[in-house]
Amino acid sequence: MTAQLAVIVDDVEGQAGADEAKQAVLLVLLASDIASGGSDVGSSFSPVAVTPDELGEGDLSLAVRRNSKPLEGGKTTGKDSAGAVAAAAAKRPLIAGSIVATGCGLVSSALLLGDTVRVEMNDRTGHSIFGAIEQTVETRGK
Repeated sequence: MTAQLAVIVDDVEGQAGADEAKQAVLLVLLASDIASGGSDVGSSFSPVAVTPDELGEGDLSLAVRRNSKPLEGGKTTGKDSAGAVAAAAAKRPLIAGSIVATGCGLVSSALLLGDTVRVEMNDRTGHSIFGAIEQTVETRGK
């Protein structure tokens, strides 16, 4: 499982620089990927996305809990996403609405069948910024 910030971008030209990439970031949200056997099983996103200015200044902590126990969280300002967007645009132009995982606040953990993971980020007053992602690892039905 990985948890991190992701961004939704406007059109980004191929080979865009960091300044262009930063200007293209429209919304920020939480992302959680669950993998099994080395391959991605699914990605989930927070129920709320916010504009970058909603994150304010200074570090925020990504709160990840596995079976109600906190995992070591990553710190992020949320403003570090331009590098990830520029790296993605180096491979090909991005169209408006593309979602780019930023690696900002990245937290990784191995999960077992039956584990429940909760991913959330609170502002400096303790209010949830994005809502929460909560998932339980289950086997797929046939």
